[in-house]
Amino acid sequence: MIPVTNEKELHMELAKDALKSLTGDVTVSLWGQDLVDGKIVLYSGRLKEAKIDNRIRERLVTAGLIFFNYRSPDFLKASMVKWDPELNAIYLPVESFPRIWKFLKTSVRNGMNLKKQAGLDCTIDRPEDIIDLSLLDSNARIAFIQNDKVAYKSKELSQYEKRLIGNKQRLLDDRKNMYFYSDEEEIYHDKDCSMVKKIPILSFKASTKRPLGKSPCPACVRRMLIREACFPHTNQIRPITAMLKTGWISNKQLEHLVVNDKIKLFVEAPGELKVVGKEDSWIITGFDEGIYNLYHNNYVKVSATERYITDGYHKQGVKSNRLHHLFDYINDYSYVGHVSFVNEQRKDKEFIKKYGFLGTIIVGIKTAVKSYFKRKRFNKNQLHLVR
Repeated sequence: MIPVTNEKELHMELAKDALKSLTGDVTVSLWGQDLVDGKIVLYSGRLKEAKIDNRIRERLVTAGLIFFNYRSPDFLKASMVKWDPELNAIYLPVESFPRIWKFLKTSVRNGMNLKKQAGLDCTIDRPEDIIDLSLLDSNARIAFIQNDKVAYKSKELSQYEKRLIGNKQRLLDDRKNMYFYSDEEEIYHDKDCSMVKKIPILSFKASTKRPLGKSPCPACVRRMLIREACFPHTNQIRPITAMLKTGWISNKQLEHLVVNDKIKLFVEAPGELKVVGKEDSWIITGFDEGIYNLYHNNYVKVSATERYITDGYHKQGVKSNRLHHLFDYINDYSYVGHVSFVNEQRKDKEFIKKYGFLGTIIVGIKTAVKSYFKRKRFNKNQLHLVR
């Protein structure tokens, strides 16, 4: 019997050089011959979105997978992967699998032969037995290996499974449903989140309200908030997203505006963001210039504390190079407060007229103190609002 070559012992020094070519400080090398007692778990998309147990996810480390292309002068290759040392499981993107597997399977077969040569039991019959395709399976299809590539076939569904799939689609088609989640997980998603497709049909749920005891998905929370703000005009999600990105509105600020302040956002015209606040409607312009101007809905004053809203908008005399400052102004505005502010200005003018220079100083100090506390309340380093 011809002795089987131990690739790991023969090429260890070459492997060290190959690891140096990888991005980052990768010191762990993984060999195909050692995967006889392990597995390769294939996943689609981003690993952080894959349905992996959190305990496994915490154990994953970055490693270099060694494989050999003996047709090339530089026959030893290395590819960066995630590895679970406890289960000896390599997590590999399905897109990278064909390129690597056609060479790696030879090393796995070599490991099988090394075990047989040493008189040890080998738990697999062929190299493909170490491949775990469970993360690629879905409600409607099953993954399998064909000609060193991943292929899919339709899953035979029972009548019960067909009803569950139909129920899932019905929940997705209902425009009133805003939040989608699994009973088995602690997060909920936006309708367009890629993770929604991966929620099992048995535990798939949808709701018009945020589910209690669960947290929003970090990957889709922004789209979720914008969907809520512009509902039912969800075709405006994309332009509103672009406007808020231009204005550097963070997820935290957006959550405060939508969840706490209950504002609604709409695109009135190209470059015009309509904001519906607690009492009034506003339009913000200037997204191309970076200097944002605020327009306020017209109204007719009926009494000292009453009015009714009419068509059109007027320039409010407020502008800023910080979009969130205009949102602060909108949320701080009330008609009663505005009337009180106008009356106070009138009293200040009368006070200055009566006491002259001394009145000017006193009014100036009072205004400065109020401005200070307003800035402190908004927690801003500097105020960019111009009345």
